[in-house]
Amino acid sequence: MNEKKKLSGEISERQKELEIRTKSVEETEKSFNLIKEKLVALQAQFDALDQSKIQENDLGLILQMLQFSEEIKTLRERTQKGAEKVFEVEEKQKLGQSAINTLTKEAERLKPQKIEANVLVSVGNWFVQNRNLRELQQKQSQKLMDQQDLISKILNDLKVYKIDTENFREDFKLKTENLENKRKNLQQKLDHLKIQKELSRFATKLHDGENCPLCGSLEHPHIIEFHYVDTELNEVQEEIQLNDHAISKIQKEIAEIEKILDRKKIFEDQLKAEQESFDLLQKESQLHVQRFIWNEFSADGETDFEFKRQQSFAIEKQIEEINQKILHERTTFEKEQEILEKYKKALDEFKLEEAKKEEQIRTNQSNLKSLDWNDYRDKSHSEVMKLHQKLIESNLTVEKEYQALINREKEIVPKLAEEKAIASQLNIRISELTKETSLNEEALQVALQQQDFGLLTDVQNILMIEIDVHKTRTQIQQFRIQFETLKNGIQELEIKLKDFSYDQEMFEAAEKQLKDIELQLKEANDSVVKVTSEIERLEKEYKKKEALLKNLSELQKRSDNLKIMTNLFKGAGFVQYVSSIYLRQLCDHANVRFHRMTRNQLSLQLNDNNDFEIIDYLNEGKSRSVKTLSGGQAFQVSLSLALALAESVQATTKADKNFFFIDEGFGTQDLESVNIVFETLMGLQKENRIVGIISHVEELKEKIPVSLSIVKDEERGSLIEML
Repeated sequence: MNEKKKLSGEISERQKELEIRTKSVEETEKSFNLIKEKLVALQAQFDALDQSKIQENDLGLILQMLQFSEEIKTLRERTQKGAEKVFEVEEKQKLGQSAINTLTKEAERLKPQKIEANVLVSVGNWFVQNRNLRELQQKQSQKLMDQQDLISKILNDLKVYKIDTENFREDFKLKTENLENKRKNLQQKLDHLKIQKELSRFATKLHDGENCPLCGSLEHPHIIEFHYVDTELNEVQEEIQLNDHAISKIQKEIAEIEKILDRKKIFEDQLKAEQESFDLLQKESQLHVQRFIWNEFSADGETDFEFKRQQSFAIEKQIEEINQKILHERTTFEKEQEILEKYKKALDEFKLEEAKKEEQIRTNQSNLKSLDWNDYRDKSHSEVMKLHQKLIESNLTVEKEYQALINREKEIVPKLAEEKAIASQLNIRISELTKETSLNEEALQVALQQQDFGLLTDVQNILMIEIDVHKTRTQIQQFRIQFETLKNGIQELEIKLKDFSYDQEMFEAAEKQLKDIELQLKEANDSVVKVTSEIERLEKEYKKKEALLKNLSELQKRSDNLKIMTNLFKGAGFVQYVSSIYLRQLCDHANVRFHRMTRNQLSLQLNDNNDFEIIDYLNEGKSRSVKTLSGGQAFQVSLSLALALAESVQATTKADKNFFFIDEGFGTQDLESVNIVFETLMGLQKENRIVGIISHVEELKEKIPVSLSIVKDEERGSLIEML
């Protein structure tokens, strides 16, 4: 039955396919006949295509010739304009040359009227020095008068004392000795009066029977009597005081007179020195007058010199202006000359290009095969372009259509043959299948009879029941596996529980414990869920915070930049900003040498106030003021900064060489530091620099290959000797 069904289906399919193939053959034959008709209609145009392409090529050549003709016309117009421009520039050059000649003659006429600049400078310097000498003489004269006034005041001060300045010391000495003698006498008299006063006091206290305080006697037969001496005693004391006051007064007068005389001597010495200076100034002034050697000027005519100098300056300015005009005219002349050369070169190029175009036209005309140049000479380029384009499109269309039809014909012929062959094969196959179907029906009837089936429909109904054999087989297999697994599990449990008995209380206690553990597990899971959610929330908040902090950092950075910009454009902020950057670059360059000079112990840095500081690596890299450096270290810092500054200036000016002088500083260095500094300076020669050292250090003489020795001579001045 399956075979019958299969054969019937195949017959049906083959018949449908045969119908489709038959229709396809008919359509292909129809297309083939249509292509044949089109080829016959297009054949005449295709045969004339070669001649048409020759005309197309000729039209292309004619287009080039028309283009060349237009370009020749344009070149001739440009040549005409260029010739006019050349004539105009040549006329301008003639006028410019005439102006240059006129200005040159004017400058030559003014030059003899101008005084030489070195003469003006020398005479001007003479008058300036002469003025300075006069001013110095006036000032010196005033100083002399001032000194004389001071001396006069001192003499007036001495007149108060009415003394002889030559013998006053002896007079005062005599007076002092007299007063000293008088004081000595008065002192003796005072001592005598005091003794009398004491004796009188003792005498009044003597009584018979009492001991004398002086001799111890009990009897006093003759008691001396004294008169009253207190008044006289007071008078003597007053005379002594007056005498002492007179001595003190004399001593003070002597001291004052000595001070006045000392001042007088100082002022007289100063007067003498000022007088000597005044005399020297007068001599120098006389010598200065003798140095006036310019006959065209007068030593007393400074005003006339100034007038002539201003007049010379005016003439020099006129000459300079004329020279500027000459320079301008020459520059203009040279530019116009360049333009003229450019125009002439362009004219030559135009003529050469025109000749090339004409030659190309003649060449194209000789290459024409079908068309005549004279028929198209007067036509416009656009008109011929349209004809050429139309012919190109027509030729392309004919060629493409003919080639497409030929290709289509080549494709359809084998396809048509193939489809006819397939249709023939399908007819043969259908006949074979029909034959097989008849044989199959006979075999089926025989089989029904052998299997005791009445009708073919009964077998068909049984076969219509659909059974999923693979699924059913899989279910049976799964059941067997589960059965064996449970069986083995029961056996293992029986073996394990063989020695155990069931206790209800233990079971309930274990069940209760299990419930408690499950409750704790639930609480722990709830706590884990809460903590997890809190962690997730905190992570989200942290990410938000991180984003906000990032945004805050950007905003703070922007705020700092805005503050910097605000400070830059406030007052001299921009200048300070640029100078701070320049200073930091200078500091970085200087550190390269300074770090090496200090044997990697010190380096420079800038603080926030743009002040230099020292980083001491022997003191844990702490910073300190440059004021704490020794003299030698300060010299090394100055040298490093000066070299860095010189490098910066050299880089800015792009100079090939530069000079660098160092004045002293080596005396503060030890021998090792001197060697390091000297090696640094010698290395500068490799950098295309010239280094000059001014120093008194003897060790450097052996190291410096060329030196100048300066010796001061009292008579000849400073003498220079090259060593």
